[in-house]
Amino acid sequence: MYGGIRFFDIEPEDTSVEKNITINYLGKDYYPSTIKFAPHNGSWRIQLKGDPGDGTQELSKFGNDGDFVHKILVFEKITSTYYMLSLVEESELDRLKSLSKVWARNGSSTSSKAYGML
Repeated sequence: MYGGIRFFDIEPEDTSVEKNITINYLGKDYYPSTIKFAPHNGSWRIQLKGDPGDGTQELSKFGNDGDFVHKILVFEKITSTYYMLSLVEESELDRLKSLSKVWARNGSSTSSKAYGML
């Protein structure tokens, strides 16, 4: 199984690819958020950043302020370059697992990330 990177329409084997996407969060579009391969740890990363273009804070500030800590980040694909982001409380993890078609981790270490498909 290839993992979640295919959700973003990226071939997992092509580690030279970087893709900029727009993320809609709390009703604002943030661009660019960059998806790229991190060779130092051998995994794909999504950089939650981007400017809403209206003078308010960038998407990365929500992460820096702790808004994403102990939350489940749910991405809904609208197009190949446009995604909606919503947050779910960590206490809902078992319910989301039960609803998922796929559930896995991107490694076996304690720092590996879980992902699923609803």
